[in-house]
Amino acid sequence: MEQQGLWARLVHRTRRFVVHLLTTTSAHGVRYLVLGGLHILERLVWLSCITIGVYGMVALSQRIWNRFQTSPTVISMDRNMYLWNTSFPSLTICSHRRIDEEKLAGYVKLRGFDEDDAEQFREFVVLLANVSYRTFLELPMYKTFGIAGYDYMELLYNLSWTFKPQVNSGTALNLSVQPIVTELGLCLAVNSRIAEYTSYEYWQSRRWDRVPEPPPLVVHPLDGEVYGQLIKLESSYEVFFHGSMEVAEISSRQYSFEESYYTTVELMALEILTSRNARELSVRQRQCRFTHEGETLLFSPVYSYNLCRIECRMKLAFKLCGCVPHFYRPIGKGNFRYRICDFEGLRCLGQRSEEMITLRTKKKVIDCNCLPNCDDSNFFVQAHVRITCRSREWFLGANLQWGLTDYPKMQLNRDIIFGLSDVFGEARVYYDRVEYLERCKESHRLMKKLKIVKYQYHEQNQKLHLESQIEMTKQRFIKSWEASRKEQLQHTISDRIDYLQKERTASALDKTRAIEASAAIEKFYRWKLESTEQEIEGWMNRFDREKEEQDSRFQKVRATEKHWNELQLSYEERQHEIESLEKELASWEAQMRHKELCGRMATKLQAWWRGVMVRKRLGRFGPPGGKKAKGKQKGKGKHKK
Repeated sequence: MEQQGLWARLVHRTRRFVVHLLTTTSAHGVRYLVLGGLHILERLVWLSCITIGVYGMVALSQRIWNRFQTSPTVISMDRNMYLWNTSFPSLTICSHRRIDEEKLAGYVKLRGFDEDDAEQFREFVVLLANVSYRTFLELPMYKTFGIAGYDYMELLYNLSWTFKPQVNSGTALNLSVQPIVTELGLCLAVNSRIAEYTSYEYWQSRRWDRVPEPPPLVVHPLDGEVYGQLIKLESSYEVFFHGSMEVAEISSRQYSFEESYYTTVELMALEILTSRNARELSVRQRQCRFTHEGETLLFSPVYSYNLCRIECRMKLAFKLCGCVPHFYRPIGKGNFRYRICDFEGLRCLGQRSEEMITLRTKKKVIDCNCLPNCDDSNFFVQAHVRITCRSREWFLGANLQWGLTDYPKMQLNRDIIFGLSDVFGEARVYYDRVEYLERCKESHRLMKKLKIVKYQYHEQNQKLHLESQIEMTKQRFIKSWEASRKEQLQHTISDRIDYLQKERTASALDKTRAIEASAAIEKFYRWKLESTEQEIEGWMNRFDREKEEQDSRFQKVRATEKHWNELQLSYEERQHEIESLEKELASWEAQMRHKELCGRMATKLQAWWRGVMVRKRLGRFGPPGGKKAKGKQKGKGKHKK
């Protein structure tokens, strides 16, 4: 019973408190829910109105909060070009010559290739050094030379040509040059503040720390035309222009220049900067990332828009072909890695090169979720002028000059347009105790600064007073000094006039003597000229006389020479006839000897035959009766037998 009574009193007091609260509150319409003497329908109407109001308030608050979380910033334009500095453009330059022939020859000798294999290996290495998504299909797929895909980058780096052009700039700071690895192979980054994170040495050491970034190189319209220059490039090349906090990638605009050209590139700039207030927002709110916010990337300790697209391209390559090219970082954060492509993988990527470059498939656009840089510089080529070595003798190889001639007249600023004060109302600013204290501190700081400024003003006033006194004293001294200087100048002028008069008299005397001497010299020249003309005439007569004598001698010699030539021709003809007759005589003698030999042989043959006939008693040398006697003898012989 006591517990029930206690519970009833608690409920009664709670109800009385709620009724009193709703009756005395300033919220509109709430008191009518508990006010006595009202019909139930009237109470329901008030309850409906209050419910609708609360719902609208919650919905509006949620909308305002969502706006603060998604789009609290705005990008505005600033057109006062003399109040800001402009970043000097950076570039990535890729030479078409990337292999050192001496290193390649040493490697071929070390591997012991024959001539055919050496030539094929050289072609393979040169193509591999210049390969990209556009040229994967140009690689020879028939021979690997025992080199795995994960060794391609090390091989190219060890055989790479040392590409170090001279760099000049029109500013006090020097332009930095850093060898890097890009999607076009081994290149050089000039004036880049994040180039070291894409260098092969940084990858090989497996570093993930932040390196000290060099100070940005900025220029101002009052600096005039500022250029950077690369000298002695020694080969044709390709160039990517970008900001100092960005890197080059395959889909960026590139410009190709030949070896024999001196090229000047004029650029236009457009920068976007983020204010200090906007930096305090989250990444989701400001919809951009700073360089130090690289926690979302697996293969880079820093962030940039192009680095994010490169990692997106790696993911797409692994998804389509199961591997990534050799020019990417092989090991990521947490020892994460993709498989490096062999020839089959590179051919697969080459067949899908358009999708890999544009990050678009036939069905959809790849969502890389890459946010732009919060502080970004974009450069556009305005014009490029080429001066060939044919029109201008240039012995230093290809040169590149780039810079800003037309400074940007507009700059984009990212700032907060919808902050916490807009979320909770302007009245919060005046009743927020923390902000009030901050304002008090700011006022106190400004008062101190005002005192310092007053003291500086007093010191400056005293300094100006002393300077004015010094100036007045200086003026008085100058007046007296001018008077004495004029007097001294008059004395100097009078002395100078006397000296010049003496010089004039001496010059007149020298002139008279010179005229007399010139007359004597002219008389001597005339006499000498006459005597010389007489000698010349005598020599001319002697020359004519001796020339006639020599001509007569030459005529006799020519006649003698002609006679000797005729005799020589006659001698040669007779000699030719004698030789022909000697040849005929020799042939006749040979014929006679042959005839004599034939006669002797015939005589010997006749004598031999005569001897045979005598011995055999043949013909007229046989016995009388001839054949008959012979037949009888044969018959007798048979009979005897």
